[in-house]
Amino acid sequence: ARISQSMDTVMVDYAQIATTYQGINIKRDLLFLDNRYFVAVDDLSAVAPHAYDWKLHGNGIFIRGMNGGIWTAPNGQRLWAHVTNTNRYGVDWIDIDPNAVHSTNTGDFSTHTALAAHTQSATNLRYIAALVPLKESEVAAPIGNNISDASTFNGIQLQWAGYTDLIIAKYPERGSGGYIATGLQTGGGDLSTDAEVLWVRLTSAGKRLVSFWGRDLTYLKYDGVSYVRAPVAFSAFVAGDLDGDGDVDLDDLKILLGDLNRSVASSKCGSACDLDRKSVV
Repeated sequence: ARISQSMDTVMVDYAQIATTYQGINIKRDLLFLDNRYFVAVDDLSAVAPHAYDWKLHGNGIFIRGMNGGIWTAPNGQRLWAHVTNTNRYGVDWIDIDPNAVHSTNTGDFSTHTALAAHTQSATNLRYIAALVPLKESEVAAPIGNNISDASTFNGIQLQWAGYTDLIIAKYPERGSGGYIATGLQTGGGDLSTDAEVLWVRLTSAGKRLVSFWGRDLTYLKYDGVSYVRAPVAFSAFVAGDLDGDGDVDLDDLKILLGDLNRSVASSKCGSACDLDRKSVV
């Protein structure tokens, strides 16, 4: 395996790993988002249909809920996990084996728990997994739901206190075609893009887009506002990052204050300084 791409910003740490296994080309997009949780998107491509298994191993017990499940390790640490894929209705089924045998001697545990998300037959497929370490103070995990139109995209929606995250993967057979992600259960506007993989954060109040990361896209539009207008291999955005250095700091504040209370049309900064989308800086 080799790391082929990487990115490091205030909201997104990213790397892509590429390899082959039994004639299948595999690319894994691994993201660490908001210094809080992980997302893995596995891109599998073959010349003929295969049965695919996405597996996760760990010590402790995995208890499945309606959407995702919680892994509790012997030391009390917890991990919330949710897995789906770009099969029309997501994974066909999930197996949980609490007595899987270690392939090597760990010294501490003779067995472990293995989770396997099965798809019976597919040629090209993308698995999407959200992995959220839970703090000791957190009683509940985020609310997770599958999102899909069963023809162009599948993904996961995570609802946190104060914001909603969307993780979307395009069906590989769509090629370069775009899609409109409707029915996102956010109460906001529609999202249109051609991104192969996309992460978006919306505020709970007002449903404003405040951050995103995307791979292989030429456009991204949400609620009537365009955020990407030209082809890019990777794109990241944080509301308020006016100088494009990946964070929001005093330099950005100075830019904003230079146009404070001006209309967007008459400002030097333009729409990037219109943080509440009211046409005034």
